[in-house]
Amino acid sequence: MKLKTRTVNWLIWSSDYGGWSKPNRHGYTNRLADAGRYSFDEALEIVQDANAGKFARNFPSETMCPDWTEETPGAKH
Repeated sequence: MKLKTRTVNWLIWSSDYGGWSKPNRHGYTNRLADAGRYSFDEALEIVQDANAGKFARNFPSETMCPDWTEETPGAKH
């Protein structure tokens, strides 16, 4: 199945904080149910900003992940 990046909700995982970005970029949570859901464009902006200017490392500070959870209200699959 091909991923339709523009219609899927996106989650942001922070390697630095060990959690998911909360809604409206207000902190982090280890509970997926409490994580914020973002459009592709907003998620891309968040991870690009978070990873810009970082020292060379083996992993990014923040990573965007498609939201495949079925229990998420309004999730677009």
